[in-house]
Amino acid sequence: MIKLEAGNYVVQLPEHFLYQDINPENGQPFVSEAAAQAWEDAYLITAALAQAEKDAAFEAAAPIRLDEHKARKVAEIRAHFAGFVDSLKADAAPYEVETWPVQTAEYSAWMAKSTTPTPYVSALAAARGMPLADLMAKIGAKVAGLAQVQGAQQALEAAVKAAVDEAAVDAVAW
Repeated sequence: MIKLEAGNYVVQLPEHFLYQDINPENGQPFVSEAAAQAWEDAYLITAALAQAEKDAAFEAAAPIRLDEHKARKVAEIRAHFAGFVDSLKADAAPYEVETWPVQTAEYSAWMAKSTTPTPYVSALAAARGMPLADLMAKIGAKVAGLAQVQGAQQALEAAVKAAVDEAAVDAVAW
């Protein structure tokens, strides 16, 4: 067996594998045990060097594998949260969802100064027969809820991006 110890490859084989009577390369008997041992030593060095090259190539690919693993995890997180937001949107008509940015902007302006004109939300409140302040409270709850969803998603994505290995990526859960 070949293993890496303190940065060096060490060959450990049972004693009966250290000597062969026949040279595998040409099928001829070895002239001495020393010749057989020399062949075996050369073979093991070649094998160790070949394994070291394979290990180096594997290790060189590790950052790529980690980046791909992170990208898959971020995609899973985004899909999960997109599904959640889509379920919220499913409870509203498509044209209503299109007005959410307007409602959010008017809510923010109204929260900063309650005398700020809010033409869309004011008209919506009037059509619904409710006080403007009550509708603003409902809009505020939705804004806060969506901010919490987005914040949770961003926190999970940040944890994935900060992970130093695949196990740390896998540990990110929601």
